[in-house]
Amino acid sequence: MAMIDDFLACLSPGSTVYVAGSCAEPRGLIELIDANSSSLKDLTFIQQPLGAVNQRDFSLLVANSTQRSFFMAPQLRTGLIEGRVEFVPKHMRAIFDYLRHIKLDVALLQAARDQHGVLRYGPNLDYMDAVLANAQKVVVEENLDFVAPFTSPKVDLSATELIVTCHGGIPTYPGTEPDETSSRIGALIADLIRDGDCLQTGIGAVPAAILNNLGERSDLGFHGGLMDDGVMQLIEGGNLTGAVKNIDRNLHVLGMALGSEVLLDWLAHSDKASAVRFRSADYTHEASVIARIDNFVSINSAIEIDLHGQI
Repeated sequence: MAMIDDFLACLSPGSTVYVAGSCAEPRGLIELIDANSSSLKDLTFIQQPLGAVNQRDFSLLVANSTQRSFFMAPQLRTGLIEGRVEFVPKHMRAIFDYLRHIKLDVALLQAARDQHGVLRYGPNLDYMDAVLANAQKVVVEENLDFVAPFTSPKVDLSATELIVTCHGGIPTYPGTEPDETSSRIGALIADLIRDGDCLQTGIGAVPAAILNNLGERSDLGFHGGLMDDGVMQLIEGGNLTGAVKNIDRNLHVLGMALGSEVLLDWLAHSDKASAVRFRSADYTHEASVIARIDNFVSINSAIEIDLHGQI
C-alpha cells in the first residue's frame, strides 16, 4: 500500500505523464491509476499507441485529463471528437526530439528481469533515451510475467523515482497470417531483394509475406524500428547475419520487438539473440545513420492510395 501511495503521489495535478507504448506499455501501472482514479485529476498523458495492443483512452481514466497521441487508434476516436485527445502526427525521429525537450514530469516505463535476474527495459526502446534524459521522475513497472531480452538496456536504479512490481501481462503482438494476395505481393517484392541487402520492415501481412520468402538469401542485414517473428526466423536460419553491413557489422539493430511469446523467449535465452541491439529512434530512424548503410531496403505497407497518387 505504501508503494501505491508513493506512486500516486508522483501524479500531482497538472503533471505531464509519458506512458510507454506498444509492447512496453506498463499495464500494471495503468491499472493502478484506474483503480485509484478518484484521488487523481488534471493530468496530461502522452503516448504513441499501437491499436492492436494499446487499448486505453487515458483521458477517460482521470477527471479533467487529456491525452496527446502521436498515432491514432480506434479507442481514441471519440476523445478526439470531444476534444479530450490531441492528435500530434510526427515521424518517429521527430517524436524523439519532441520528447527530449518538452516539459515531462513523469515517465511510466516497463522493465523485467532477465534470465540472470538483472532488471532491464524492453521490449520497446524507441523513445527511451529521450524520456530518461528529460523526465523529472521515472517510475518503472517491474513486470513479473515475462523474461527481459538479455541485450536490452539495464535499468539505472539510481535514476528511478520508484519501482513498482506488477503482473503486467506478456507483451506480445498479434501476428498477421498472410493471405493469398499478401503472399503473392510478398513473393514479388522478395524477388527484388539481393544477398547482402540491409532490411527495414514494418507491420502487417505483406512485410510478413516478404520475410517468409527470403529463405534462400544470405548475409542479409537488419536496421529498423522493429523486429518480429519473421526476422527471428531469418536469423535462426542463417540468412540474416549482418556480416556485410557498413556499420554495426554482425549486429541486428532495432527499436522494439513485436511478436509472439516464442520471439520473447528467443530474445531472453537464445545465443543467437546476442547480436540484437536495442536502440532509440534517434539511431534507428536517423537519416544520417541510414545513409551510411549500403543496399538499404525499406519494406513498408501503404493503407491506401488516393486519386492523386498520394500514399
